[in-house]
Amino acid sequence: MNPIFVVGSARNGTTSLSNYLATSSEIYGVAHWLHYGQLESNLCGFNLKYSKDGSFDCQTFLAEFIEGDYFLLTGQHPKKYSGRPFRNVYDFYFQLMDDAAKENRASYWVTKIDSLFSIHPAQFSLLVQELSFRYERPKFIAIQREPVPTLLSYLNMEGARSNTRKKWLPKIAATVLEACRYSSFYDLWLPKLREVFPNTFFMSFTQFIQNDQVIMAKLVACLGQFDNAFSAAEINYSRNTSAPDGKKAKHGFFFFLAKFLLLLIRPFPLLAAFFFHLYYRFYGRSPQVYHRVSDLQNNQKRLIEHLQQRNAYVLLDQYYKLRDGK
Repeated sequence: MNPIFVVGSARNGTTSLSNYLATSSEIYGVAHWLHYGQLESNLCGFNLKYSKDGSFDCQTFLAEFIEGDYFLLTGQHPKKYSGRPFRNVYDFYFQLMDDAAKENRASYWVTKIDSLFSIHPAQFSLLVQELSFRYERPKFIAIQREPVPTLLSYLNMEGARSNTRKKWLPKIAATVLEACRYSSFYDLWLPKLREVFPNTFFMSFTQFIQNDQVIMAKLVACLGQFDNAFSAAEINYSRNTSAPDGKKAKHGFFFFLAKFLLLLIRPFPLLAAFFFHLYYRFYGRSPQVYHRVSDLQNNQKRLIEHLQQRNAYVLLDQYYKLRDGK
């Protein structure tokens, strides 16, 4: 089995590129349309959470991870992994993906590498070590978008915090954060990745969305020969990558703020990594999926009780129809 890792900072086309690669029947990926295709694996974040003082809390991790979207979409059975002494999240994840790819008769599997590796070098070293135990030729593909359109895309991005990002102060904070993340990833971590894996393939976001035939041919040559050709690059990338390159009109001041911040911070990637690390440590850890599901179930239960107490049976019937998708 051969893993393919797509690397890039947020809003740089990693999802679209992963979706493109997974169109080959030779390459397995964990995808769902609600996630715009390929899901985030969040390997670094998970291993940081469940590894304390050099020990990995395997059982707690497994108990919680198997309730999330990622594990459910692989179609694997929890009993296959419960009780097994995995060394860390990477050890478990590689086994999970190998099993899922094998069941889907694929020779490769693809995932996106989260940008937290750019501020946690020890985790990257551990990832490299686990890769060396299992695979002879892991593939890394890096994709990079122009910096200003990247920041504007983040401000336009759909999601839980999209309404918050429309306000001025959060919008300024988000612009600063993405400038720091972009610099720490491309100016600091990507060169280190290429030192460890010299054959890392690099392509620009523009080359990808324009389906540049020369660069696509090089990509196929880098990965190897496949029985099934890739499909054309996804046309609807703009819904997930929602600010077209060069867009100025909708952001005005923030277009110039983005340019100024990037000119200011890119010569100092270590400083950018420091600020990105501070953000992640104090603000960036969102609740796990199982907590969100639990909260949703409790809220649904309270709503039903509330409507029943008031004999609001017409509204209750409408709620059941909405909930059941009817």
